[in-house]
Amino acid sequence: MVLIQMKVMKKLTFSAMAIAMLFSLFSCEDGQDIDKSSVKQAVNERKIVRLTDAEFQDLANTLGRSIADTLFKFQTSEDSLTFITDLTSSGGIKLKTITPFDHADQTLSEVETQVMDAYEYNIENNLELSANLQKNKDVGYLYSAPVSNDSTAKVLFIEMDKPSIIKKGYLKH
Repeated sequence: MVLIQMKVMKKLTFSAMAIAMLFSLFSCEDGQDIDKSSVKQAVNERKIVRLTDAEFQDLANTLGRSIADTLFKFQTSEDSLTFITDLTSSGGIKLKTITPFDHADQTLSEVETQVMDAYEYNIENNLELSANLQKNKDVGYLYSAPVSNDSTAKVLFIEMDKPSIIKKGYLKH
């Protein structure tokens, strides 16, 4: 019995020594200096950043404008479709276009209805159509932009949730 215990102890001691030697081999430096400034920069980039409501709204507005401008620049529907697919694949951003005075068959949120009423009022009174951002309690933010500035205008709605605004907007800064 004592012999068996001694053999087990020898095996455990040998195993522990082998593991300790492996750890010491892998923990040794390879002789290269660490670039402390790049490490410090990487640590600073990963810090949690608190945004005020105004900063967050500015970020959402900038992201919405960037998306709309990019969509308006495409020459082909194939390029546009690729961009839309890439943009909306994460699920946090939704796009749709609505024609003023012709949206009775579409289900609009309360905020979308109010925005469409404002665009329709501007069209009826020959006022300028401009992009705007509305806070939407259900989702996050709703950016809207006229596709053209006349009576045949369509309105592009970009619905953005907060995580998508942070991922797609803040990382570009």
